[in-house]
Amino acid sequence: MKLLEWNALTDSSEMLEARTPAAIRWFLFILPISIAAALVWSWYAQMDVVVKTQGVIKTNEQVAKIIHPSSGILEQVFIQQGQQVKAGDKLYVVNAEALKQDLERLKLDDTETSEKLTWLIELNSDLVENGGLPNLSKDDLNHPASSERDKFYYAFAKVMNDRAFLLEQINNKEKLEESLLRDQNLLDARSEEYDRYETYRLKKAQTVLTLEQLRESYKQAVFLTEETQSNEFREQIKVMELKLQSEENEFRYIVRSDLDLARQKKRELDKQQSDLMIELQSAINSLTLVKKETGRQMKDVQSQLNKRVIRAPQSGIVHMQSEIGPEQYVQEGVQLMTIVPETKFRMQLFFSQQDIGRVKEGEEIRLRLASYPQDEYGTVEGELNLLSSDATIDPQSGVSYFMAEASLKSGELVGPNGRRALLRAGMQGEAFVITEEKSVLRWLAEKLDFISLEKK
Repeated sequence: MKLLEWNALTDSSEMLEARTPAAIRWFLFILPISIAAALVWSWYAQMDVVVKTQGVIKTNEQVAKIIHPSSGILEQVFIQQGQQVKAGDKLYVVNAEALKQDLERLKLDDTETSEKLTWLIELNSDLVENGGLPNLSKDDLNHPASSERDKFYYAFAKVMNDRAFLLEQINNKEKLEESLLRDQNLLDARSEEYDRYETYRLKKAQTVLTLEQLRESYKQAVFLTEETQSNEFREQIKVMELKLQSEENEFRYIVRSDLDLARQKKRELDKQQSDLMIELQSAINSLTLVKKETGRQMKDVQSQLNKRVIRAPQSGIVHMQSEIGPEQYVQEGVQLMTIVPETKFRMQLFFSQQDIGRVKEGEEIRLRLASYPQDEYGTVEGELNLLSSDATIDPQSGVSYFMAEASLKSGELVGPNGRRALLRAGMQGEAFVITEEKSVLRWLAEKLDFISLEKK
């Protein structure tokens, strides 16, 4: 090993004797100060630990759906997209000329039906309670609603008149039959049967007279012992007695047959009257149903007329489902718009199985909406106030999640140049639930420890 003299080390000595550069001196001075400052800042500086999830904005009140009540042409439209309305404000008006014409027609039909029904009920009441027909005045006969009544009135009148005539005939024939039994005319002199009985009685009297004459002649012949002549008279007497009996029997048979026939006709008329009563009651029932149906239709049309002016059921902002305007035809049942109430909003959140244990009610949230960029409008603050106790399973994916709700402190955001951006139901975004605050130093230590553990 060769030893060198000190004087021979020229470059090294120059380096040792040279001064440290100023940049290095400043770097060595600033470095420990920066490290110390960073440690102090990371010790005192706090950062939020958050759980991120998806959410949808809801309102505390129901959204009103405006569904067109009946098909028709729009007459006037008073609102437009995004307009603010109050409860009771007019939204639009439906043309109602056709409905008004229908209502007038139904009123006329109802009036005519009511008049017909009144006539028939009165007719039925007179027939049932009084057993006769009402007395109709000249005005009644000329009444426009009398056709339905007259059909029954004249039908009943004919049947009842025929029946009354038959009852009189039956009564007279019964008296005629009794007159034959008593051999005495019990009939009214004005009746047809009276003359009939008198004709029969005169004919019988002639036959009896002839028979008496033959008997006298027979007695004389017997007295004069004229056998041949007496035999002739005897035969004539037998013939005359048979004739008298035959005429009496024949007349009794005819009277009995006429009486049976009249009674048969009466039974037929009774059935006709009964059938007419059934038909009358059926007509009353039918007109009653028609009146009820007409009344129902009138009520429906009036209800539609009352609904021709469509008003806002609640205050809020109008959201049009489709453009509408005057003279536009709209089908019944079409949803034209919704009215979203301007109330405090709430956020519906969805937490996974991994995150639900990290959040609790009362924690602060920040909402970043997809509709309003965060760098322009910022975020909406709120508070988590409701966590579901049971998981909900998505039927399509089979994934379970927990639902939660958070109240929002504001219903709007402020963008560039003070531009207001209103929150609307249905907007979606990301919600950040602040579960705790940690110092940066602690967070960094946990991360380094996590990294070291992963390496191990």
